[in-house]
Amino acid sequence: MSDESGVLSWVVARVRALRASDWRGRAGRRFRQMTNRLSNFAEEHDIRPQDLADEGVELGRRALHGKANKDLAAAVKDFAEAEQTKIEIELKKRSLESRVRKEEAEARLSDLKVLDAELELLKKLQEAGVVIRRDTEGNLTVLSAARGCDLEDLSRDRLLPAPSDQSSGRKLSE
Repeated sequence: MSDESGVLSWVVARVRALRASDWRGRAGRRFRQMTNRLSNFAEEHDIRPQDLADEGVELGRRALHGKANKDLAAAVKDFAEAEQTKIEIELKKRSLESRVRKEEAEARLSDLKVLDAELELLKKLQEAGVVIRRDTEGNLTVLSAARGCDLEDLSRDRLLPAPSDQSSGRKLSE
């Protein structure tokens, strides 16, 4: 009978004594030949009870070492993946900050270019002595400027912040 671990805990056997003449007959000879063949095979392949026990212990140790190495490799892999994810997140965070600063700088540069173009237009209109008028439908009309019409006043109003915006340091934009 075996227990849960598969180890034989007790054996029930029936033994019958045989006479010596029973072992000398044909059946006894065949039994001895078979046991001799098995014994020779075991000797040729180094299969002895003490060798099997040693190999069993060695195989058990190897299995434990293999499982431990596999678990360690999985833990190291998981740790490396977690670290790689942290690094990627940090790089994305830093590149996002850099990208935001770059986009803000580009937006400021774009605003400056718009202001420069407006000033250039105002200068050209002042030199030509004309003004532009837009009607309700969006059509533009170029008219002669009236005496005393100074477009530089318009440009100053556009470039300088209004008194309420001076505290925040912001420039006006349309």
